Amino acid sequence: MSKAIRANGPDQQQQPLRREYVYAAHPDELRAAGGRCATACHAFNDLRDSGAQTSGYDFNIVDPARAGSVDASTPIPLLQAPIRMEYGLRVNIHPSAFVDRCCTIVDTPTAGVLVGARVVIGPSVCMYAGDRGVVIGDGALMGGGAIIMEGVIIGHDAVIAGGAVVTRDVAPGHLVPQGREEEKEKPNGETQIEGRETDEPVDDEEMDDTDGDGNVEEYIVNEVLDSRLSGEGVLQYRIRWGGYATDPVWYDAEGFKGAPFKLREFHYRHLKKPGPPEDLDAWEQAFEGDG
Repeated sequence: MSKAIRANGPDQQQQPLRREYVYAAHPDELRAAGGRCATACHAFNDLRDSGAQTSGYDFNIVDPARAGSVDASTPIPLLQAPIRMEYGLRVNIHPSAFVDRCCTIVDTPTAGVLVGARVVIGPSVCMYAGDRGVVIGDGALMGGGAIIMEGVIIGHDAVIAGGAVVTRDVAPGHLVPQGREEEKEKPNGETQIEGRETDEPVDDEEMDDTDGDGNVEEYIVNEVLDSRLSGEGVLQYRIRWGGYATDPVWYDAEGFKGAPFKLREFHYRHLKKPGPPEDLDAWEQAFEGDG
């Protein structure tokens, strides 16, 4: 993830506490940090001046040590007032991100929030860092009123629908609709994920290849896990299928013409792995044409 606006370097009192300790908000240092952040947010929210002056107020919230050296040429994210943060000590927002009005970021001295490049955060979004933090991947879109709970990592280019409550990690490029614990591929992708997803062993009965009408069931590619060249030099993949445990079997690449974007995503993230298939561009064009 690209460099973001970073919080001021933590001193001894502000360093992350070990998990077995429960952080207390009553020490003078933490009260002072919370008061400083509240004052900086209040000043930013009341600001009605030019963008050059606004930038200093942005940094007053998350990096007060740099606020005095900021000028109109300093890259900063676009933050719409009002905004609310708890401490501002561990909030990192990429300069190309956009944060709409009434965003609430409940960071703590033990964990923070990282917002990647080109992220768009809609109005009234709430993020709760807790003791594990929140990470928003590059290019993600968060609809208005979404709630992101602690420990969540949202993959790049994912879409969080307005009003959604996100309590678990979201895979890159996936859509979380309004509500809880449901995840689908974005409309321009090729997969969707609904129902059970587990790492427990799967019985042979559960892997039945027919549906209720006796028709052959087409398994949905959830994630490409690995690639290799077989002893005969054939490109193969290991797959996690939607609704099933990780499959230990290696499958020839020719069988994944219906999931070209999953292959592309895998090789984008794993440049040194064998592949991609030589015909991947043609598979993508054919898939888009069918859609």
